[in-house]
Amino acid sequence: MRWGWVLGFMLAGCAHTVVLDSQPPGAQVEVDGNLIGTTPVSFVDHASIHRTYDVVLKLANHRTKRVALSQQFQVTTLCCPLFLPVGWELPEDHYTWDLEPDDGSKPRIPGLTNAPP
Repeated sequence: MRWGWVLGFMLAGCAHTVVLDSQPPGAQVEVDGNLIGTTPVSFVDHASIHRTYDVVLKLANHRTKRVALSQQFQVTTLCCPLFLPVGWELPEDHYTWDLEPDDGSKPRIPGLTNAPP
């Protein structure tokens, strides 16, 4: 029973900083519905057991980008409280997404010709 807290720390992991970026830069970034800033922006990944973050990037005259970032079990992660080599975290320290210009047209459907009538 006294080792239960050790197991808890092993499963909880730690937090690390992740950079969310876009091309072009300056997009508003929401994580799980909370505005955290404009790209490039730092985001703290609080380790938990296989968490998925809902990320939304918005930039004027560009299509809104929605992505899901999922944590993975990292054997090489040093867990802060006990320096245990296990934990859950996002697999990358820096993410960059290309934002598509929004020209006002409807989304293109693969295989269909979008020629004017």
